[in-house]
Amino acid sequence: MYLPYLRGRQFELIALRELVEKKVLSEKVIPIIEPVKLSSTLIKTITKYKEKDKALCIIVNPQVGGFYDDYQNSKNEKLVEQFNKVINETDTLLFAKILKPKDTSVEAFIEKHGNNIVTICTNKDSIPIHEKYFADQDVQFNLIPDDSGFRRKIRINRVMLDDNFNKLKRNTDYNKINDEPFSEDH
Repeated sequence: MYLPYLRGRQFELIALRELVEKKVLSEKVIPIIEPVKLSSTLIKTITKYKEKDKALCIIVNPQVGGFYDDYQNSKNEKLVEQFNKVINETDTLLFAKILKPKDTSVEAFIEKHGNNIVTICTNKDSIPIHEKYFADQDVQFNLIPDDSGFRRKIRINRVMLDDNFNKLKRNTDYNKINDEPFSEDH
Protein backbone atom coordinates (compact mmCIF):
# COMPACT_ATOMS: atom_id res chain seq x y z
CA MET A 1 0.00 0.00 0.00
CA TYR A 2 1.08 3.53 -0.69
CA LEU A 3 -0.63 6.40 1.09
CA PRO A 4 0.62 9.69 -0.35
CA TYR A 5 0.00 12.54 2.09
CA LEU A 6 -0.98 15.72 0.24
CA ARG A 7 -2.06 19.18 1.21
CA GLY A 8 -5.41 19.81 -0.43
CA ARG A 9 -4.21 22.65 -2.61
CA GLN A 10 -5.86 23.24 -5.96
CA PHE A 11 -3.25 21.68 -8.24
CA GLU A 12 -2.73 18.62 -6.03
CA LEU A 13 -6.49 18.04 -6.04
CA ILE A 14 -6.70 18.48 -9.81
CA ALA A 15 -3.82 16.03 -10.27
CA LEU A 16 -5.55 13.44 -8.06
CA ARG A 17 -8.79 13.87 -9.95
CA GLU A 18 -7.05 13.45 -13.30
CA LEU A 19 -5.28 10.29 -12.13
CA VAL A 20 -8.65 8.75 -11.29
CA GLU A 21 -10.31 9.96 -14.48
CA LYS A 22 -7.52 8.46 -16.60
CA LYS A 23 -7.65 5.20 -14.61
CA VAL A 24 -3.91 5.22 -13.87
CA LEU A 25 -4.16 5.03 -10.09
CA SER A 26 -3.57 1.59 -8.61
CA GLU A 27 -5.99 0.09 -6.08
CA LYS A 28 -3.01 -0.01 -3.73
CA VAL A 29 -2.76 3.80 -3.65
CA ILE A 30 -4.97 5.67 -1.20
CA PRO A 31 -4.27 9.42 -1.18
CA ILE A 32 -4.55 11.25 2.13
CA ILE A 33 -5.70 14.84 1.78
CA GLU A 34 -5.16 17.45 4.45
CA PRO A 35 -7.61 20.10 3.22
CA VAL A 36 -6.25 23.63 3.41
CA LYS A 37 -9.35 25.31 2.02
CA LEU A 38 -13.01 24.47 1.48
CA SER A 39 -13.32 24.69 -2.29
CA SER A 40 -15.29 23.37 -5.21
CA THR A 41 -12.06 21.64 -6.36
CA LEU A 42 -11.98 19.63 -3.11
CA ILE A 43 -15.64 18.68 -3.52
CA LYS A 44 -15.16 17.72 -7.19
CA THR A 45 -12.16 15.55 -6.29
CA ILE A 46 -14.07 13.67 -3.59
CA THR A 47 -17.02 13.30 -5.98
CA LYS A 48 -14.79 11.87 -8.72
CA TYR A 49 -13.32 9.30 -6.30
CA LYS A 50 -16.88 8.39 -5.28
CA GLU A 51 -17.96 7.97 -8.92
CA LYS A 52 -14.97 5.74 -9.69
CA ASP A 53 -15.38 3.79 -6.44
CA LYS A 54 -11.82 4.63 -5.36
CA ALA A 55 -10.60 4.98 -1.78
CA LEU A 56 -9.61 8.41 -0.54
CA CYS A 57 -8.73 9.64 2.94
CA ILE A 58 -9.64 13.07 4.33
CA ILE A 59 -8.01 14.50 7.45
CA VAL A 60 -10.79 15.78 9.70
CA ASN A 61 -8.58 18.05 11.80
CA PRO A 62 -6.21 19.73 9.34
CA GLN A 63 -3.29 21.56 10.96
CA VAL A 64 -2.54 23.96 8.08
CA GLY A 65 -4.61 26.35 6.03
CA GLY A 66 -7.99 27.93 6.66
CA PHE A 67 -10.34 25.00 6.12
CA TYR A 68 -12.12 25.47 9.47
CA ASP A 69 -12.55 29.19 8.90
CA ASP A 70 -13.97 28.53 5.43
CA TYR A 71 -16.27 25.83 6.81
CA GLN A 72 -17.65 28.11 9.52
CA ASN A 73 -17.98 31.21 7.33
CA SER A 74 -21.63 31.89 6.52
CA LYS A 75 -20.61 33.09 3.03
CA ASN A 76 -19.70 29.49 2.20
CA GLU A 77 -23.05 27.96 3.17
CA LYS A 78 -23.60 26.38 -0.25
CA LEU A 79 -20.07 24.90 -0.36
CA VAL A 80 -20.49 23.51 3.17
CA GLU A 81 -23.76 21.90 2.16
CA GLN A 82 -22.17 20.33 -0.95
CA PHE A 83 -19.15 19.17 1.06
CA ASN A 84 -21.28 17.56 3.78
CA LYS A 85 -23.46 15.87 1.18
CA VAL A 86 -20.55 14.29 -0.72
CA ILE A 87 -18.83 13.26 2.54
CA ASN A 88 -21.99 11.57 3.82
CA GLU A 89 -22.74 9.82 0.51
CA THR A 90 -19.25 8.45 -0.22
CA ASP A 91 -18.69 4.88 0.98
CA THR A 92 -15.04 4.72 -0.06
CA LEU A 93 -13.88 7.56 2.18
CA LEU A 94 -11.55 7.05 5.08
CA PHE A 95 -11.29 9.66 7.79
CA ALA A 96 -7.96 10.47 9.39
CA LYS A 97 -7.31 12.21 12.66
CA ILE A 98 -4.00 13.79 13.59
CA LEU A 99 -3.61 12.76 17.21
CA LYS A 100 -2.79 15.48 19.71
CA PRO A 101 -2.07 15.19 23.44
CA LYS A 102 -5.16 15.78 25.59
CA ASP A 103 -7.49 15.63 22.59
CA THR A 104 -11.10 15.74 23.81
CA SER A 105 -12.80 14.97 20.49
CA VAL A 106 -11.50 11.42 19.99
CA GLU A 107 -14.63 9.60 21.16
CA ALA A 108 -16.85 11.69 18.89
CA PHE A 109 -14.51 10.95 15.97
CA ILE A 110 -14.71 7.20 16.61
CA GLU A 111 -18.49 7.28 17.01
CA LYS A 112 -18.98 9.26 13.81
CA HIS A 113 -16.59 7.38 11.52
CA GLY A 114 -16.70 3.83 12.87
CA ASN A 115 -14.66 1.43 10.75
CA ASN A 116 -13.33 4.05 8.32
CA ILE A 117 -10.66 5.39 10.67
CA VAL A 118 -7.03 6.29 10.03
CA THR A 119 -4.79 7.73 12.75
CA ILE A 120 -1.76 9.93 12.30
CA CYS A 121 0.50 9.91 15.32
CA THR A 122 3.69 11.95 14.93
CA ASN A 123 4.02 13.27 18.48
CA LYS A 124 5.25 10.88 21.20
CA ASP A 125 3.03 12.69 23.70
CA SER A 126 0.04 11.49 21.64
CA ILE A 127 0.86 7.79 21.96
CA PRO A 128 -1.22 7.48 25.18
CA ILE A 129 -4.23 8.86 23.25
CA HIS A 130 -3.71 6.15 20.65
CA GLU A 131 -3.32 3.45 23.28
CA LYS A 132 -6.43 4.57 25.17
CA TYR A 133 -8.82 5.04 22.25
CA PHE A 134 -7.51 3.21 19.19
CA ALA A 135 -5.61 0.12 20.36
CA ASP A 136 -8.85 -1.91 20.41
CA GLN A 137 -10.55 -0.17 17.47
CA ASP A 138 -10.75 -1.48 13.94
CA VAL A 139 -8.37 1.16 12.56
CA GLN A 140 -7.61 0.86 8.85
CA PHE A 141 -4.13 2.42 9.07
CA ASN A 142 -1.95 3.95 11.78
CA LEU A 143 0.53 6.40 10.27
CA ILE A 144 3.65 6.76 12.41
CA PRO A 145 7.23 7.94 11.93
CA ASP A 146 9.91 5.30 11.43
CA ASP A 147 10.98 5.49 15.07
CA SER A 148 11.32 2.64 17.53
CA GLY A 149 9.33 4.48 20.22
CA PHE A 150 6.30 4.57 17.94
CA ARG A 151 6.81 1.06 16.53
CA ARG A 152 6.90 -0.51 20.01
CA LYS A 153 3.63 1.09 21.08
CA ILE A 154 1.61 1.12 17.85
CA ARG A 155 1.73 -2.34 16.33
CA ILE A 156 -1.42 -2.96 14.28
CA ASN A 157 -1.82 -1.73 10.68
CA ARG A 158 1.24 0.51 10.91
CA VAL A 159 2.24 2.63 7.96
CA MET A 160 5.56 4.42 8.01
CA LEU A 161 5.13 8.16 7.54
CA ASP A 162 8.17 9.73 5.96
CA ASP A 163 8.90 12.57 3.54
CA ASN A 164 11.58 11.42 1.09
CA PHE A 165 11.04 14.22 -1.40
CA ASN A 166 14.20 16.17 -2.17
CA LYS A 167 12.99 19.76 -1.72
CA LEU A 168 14.68 22.53 -3.67
CA LYS A 169 14.38 26.27 -3.15
CA ARG A 170 12.99 27.14 -6.57
CA ASN A 171 10.74 25.19 -8.94
CA THR A 172 13.11 25.84 -11.83
CA ASP A 173 15.84 23.94 -9.98
CA TYR A 174 13.94 20.69 -10.55
CA ASN A 175 14.58 20.95 -14.30
CA LYS A 176 18.31 20.52 -13.62
CA ILE A 177 17.92 17.20 -11.81
CA ASN A 178 18.01 13.82 -13.49
CA ASP A 179 16.11 10.92 -12.00
CA GLU A 180 16.86 10.38 -8.34
CA PRO A 181 15.87 7.64 -5.90
CA PHE A 182 12.74 8.37 -3.91
CA SER A 183 12.57 5.46 -1.50
CA GLU A 184 13.55 1.83 -1.22
CA ASP A 185 10.91 1.12 1.41
CA HIS A 186 8.24 -1.40 0.49
